[in-house]
Amino acid sequence: MSKVIRVRYKKRVLKSLEPLDLTECEKAEIIIRKVPCLIICCSSS
Repeated sequence: MSKVIRVRYKKRVLKSLEPLDLTECEKAEIIIRKVPCLIICCSSS
């Protein structure tokens, strides 16, 4: 199983969220286009 770590940049503070699925990560990438947030996804098998 691959784990995804999502980091969102909000209020000039980096917050690390719990590991999410790849599907959740894809949704996050769509949100970054609507909301100014930096999202980093790292997948590891």
